[in-house]
Amino acid sequence: MILLVGVAHVIDLREALKKVLQDFAPTAVAVELDPDRFQALVDREKDRAAGRPPVRKSGAPMLLRVWSSVQDRLAADLGDVPGSEMLIAYSTAQEMSVPLFLVDDPIRQVAPRLMNSLSVKERVGLMLSSVIALVTPSQVVQKGLAQYTQDRESYVQAMREQFPSVARVLIDERNLHMAQRLEALSVQFSKVAAVVGDAHISGLEGLLKGRTEVSIRHLVGSG
Repeated sequence: MILLVGVAHVIDLREALKKVLQDFAPTAVAVELDPDRFQALVDREKDRAAGRPPVRKSGAPMLLRVWSSVQDRLAADLGDVPGSEMLIAYSTAQEMSVPLFLVDDPIRQVAPRLMNSLSVKERVGLMLSSVIALVTPSQVVQKGLAQYTQDRESYVQAMREQFPSVARVLIDERNLHMAQRLEALSVQFSKVAAVVGDAHISGLEGLLKGRTEVSIRHLVGSG
């Protein structure tokens, strides 16, 4: 059995996520991370605990650096740190003495594939959207998240229409690969809890249904 837990990367869901995992009592936990991103989160948390400023690695495309800044800013406004939910999944797995698996594609492969896929129109649209997001009040973001939880499919479809390459590379291709890894884990472990961004839930459910038992828990907008 696989429990898909949908989270948002800029909202503080730590206590809710920990309770969901403990109640489910998984025999394995999977997270939407690759080794590089996982290590970056662990290192950032160590720096934060020691009172050191976070170290930003250079070399990433400008658009991805802007997206990272947007996430940092929104998370700070909403009372969290980007990726904290993945670290909670990691620490909870440790507390429960169950293995943690990183089931996402390597960022070193995804980033160039995305940048090479973007049309000029998508590049301009994404940059403008990111710049606007940098100055968008957190209340507006919270309202948008509330609207998203009421009609998830419409929001994802709107993104597909506006940014088709982003939907294909960041959602569809990664969903296919994560579903394959989760299915393999479900053969080895009786109860797998997978913590992923909420926008991945529908696609993963469709890919996994009929292959293994799937349960869904949306933490975004769950109260």
